[in-house]
Amino acid sequence: MLAPHASPMAAADFLEWMVARDDRYDLVRGLPLRMMAGATQSHNVVVGNMADAMRFGANACGRRTTSSDTAVITGSAGRTAAVPDDKTRLV
Repeated sequence: MLAPHASPMAAADFLEWMVARDDRYDLVRGLPLRMMAGATQSHNVVVGNMADAMRFGANACGRRTTSSDTAVITGSAGRTAAVPDDKTRLV
């Protein structure tokens, strides 16, 4: 579901906009898209285990793992930002 926002925004504006929000959003082509609600404790344990399992390989190739409360800005136009909440990403 798209969040009510008048015009597309850049990733930097999106990150500032997110500070005042309780819900989770990703920025897709400049538009905030509402994502799923927060996870259960069991889900968070699984995410933590996945991050631990991937950490060694990520560090070996100069990357790191991240999960919630971290935005990953993608694309050359700077209008897409993913905020992982149910998965672990390599950055």
